[in-house]
Amino acid sequence: MRKRVRISWPSQLILFSLFLLISCAESQETSQKSIVIRWKNNQATGLSVALSQFKAHSKETLPELLRVQLVKSHPKTAVLGDYSIQSDSLIFEPLVPFTPGLRYEVLLENRLVGEIAIPKAEPSTTLTGIYPSQDTLPENLLKFYFVFSRPMREGHSLAYISLLDAKGDTLPNTFLNLQPELWNAEKTVLTLWLDPGRIKRDLQPNKSLGAPLMKGNHYTLVVSERWPDELGAGLIQAYTKHFVATTRDMTSPDIKSWTLKAPPKGTNQVLEIYVKEALDYVLLQNTIRIIDARGKNVNGAIQVNNKEQVVQFVPVVPWLTGVYKVLVESRLEDLAGNNLNRLFDRDITDTRTKPSQQTVFELNYRID
Repeated sequence: MRKRVRISWPSQLILFSLFLLISCAESQETSQKSIVIRWKNNQATGLSVALSQFKAHSKETLPELLRVQLVKSHPKTAVLGDYSIQSDSLIFEPLVPFTPGLRYEVLLENRLVGEIAIPKAEPSTTLTGIYPSQDTLPENLLKFYFVFSRPMREGHSLAYISLLDAKGDTLPNTFLNLQPELWNAEKTVLTLWLDPGRIKRDLQPNKSLGAPLMKGNHYTLVVSERWPDELGAGLIQAYTKHFVATTRDMTSPDIKSWTLKAPPKGTNQVLEIYVKEALDYVLLQNTIRIIDARGKNVNGAIQVNNKEQVVQFVPVVPWLTGVYKVLVESRLEDLAGNNLNRLFDRDITDTRTKPSQQTVFELNYRID
């Protein structure tokens, strides 16, 4: 004789609720699986949604009925982009790639189709150098360069850079907030100016706030690991640079004091140029070239070493016997912004000496 088991109505209600939860979870999982992120150059550049979910609608009407928006955004604003039909999928491509770490929802006639989370990129970008690389810098230092291993996100760099005094206090209004920021084309090198108005004497910012750096004081430049690269991932670590400010540099670089070490003929050994003082890291790479006796450029690469005091030129082909010239553009600067022709912080009312108008300086050497 079989025994009947009666389930009480509270138990029935619990079982029914569990069934609904499981069904909803399975439905949501199915919806999420039908939404696929499209990637290009490690960026989330689109979403692909299976057309099988929209059997009750014609393909032609879907772009007008579908909407993609941020989850929990207020107000609810659709992400701008383009829709297209490709094979058995509806493709949405936003005008700007999706942001890593955020969740987006796909709606059809304001009914949720599914959600998708854009995964955060793993930190892999490093700060490979801060220039000038010396730990003793003139108190009228004009700028820093930050060199990264990968392209960075631009626009808010000052949120991730701080200058601290010896007590560890942040110094305000130290840097010039330029928009757009001064990045190279690859977005891997940032030029950051200390406020020139505070550096140039007799200007109002200098009178009211003083110079950004003071002789004899110790400073720490701090770069936050939260600084996002182009993919939205932070740096692999925070970085610091310690330095002390020394006497103002009020002298233009003197190319006549430079010395050269010529390489042997028939080799690809470097030509070494000793510039006698630390000069601008980026300008050293962009203002120097080599020509032969016929006036033709010698193809090669510039390397800056020994704390920006030695320039090495690496030729593409072996050196030939003959006379060569090192041509240096007058815009080459030292760390205080003094170029080969004039001082950065000069007295413009002093008419006794006029800045040189020479655009190119040269040094000769011979390879035997």
